[in-house]
Amino acid sequence: MKQKNDAASANVAGSFEKPFGLERHFLPYSSTDPSQDLTVSNNKENLPATPWTAGKVRGIVSSHTDEDPEENIAFSSTYISDRPQGVQINGANFTRLSIPPGKEHKFGVHDRYGLRMCSVASGSIHVALGKLRFDIVEGGMFRIKTKEYCVIENEGKQMAILHVFSIT
Repeated sequence: MKQKNDAASANVAGSFEKPFGLERHFLPYSSTDPSQDLTVSNNKENLPATPWTAGKVRGIVSSHTDEDPEENIAFSSTYISDRPQGVQINGANFTRLSIPPGKEHKFGVHDRYGLRMCSVASGSIHVALGKLRFDIVEGGMFRIKTKEYCVIENEGKQMAILHVFSIT
């Protein structure tokens, strides 16, 4: 057992010694053609002409424990968009929310999630969070806690995209 622990310690220490010296891979952009295979490239300029649409990448991420479970570690935008209920990861949920111009989305009072973090990926929105009212644009983020009521309205002229990360 000691040899196994020593080997694991050496492996972890080696991984953190030069974390950015490891081989880098780039996932190409997504598309709506689900027949394409996952392609991983070492060079950003050499990405295939056909975008990545496999949906998700599964792999084993080494850790300091004896257990190395394979898990989903990366998701394409198509994969995320095709799942209106979001993508579940270790007790958390990630959802991409699209709000057309002039429309709104309501987050009702809930007990399911302890916290929701909302990031504006594109567009601009008006937020009513409890008694507070504010506008927020691309790149900004806000939170919604358990039992808070929130209405998000797209008052802009383009689609507003929100990334919503919910923690149980």
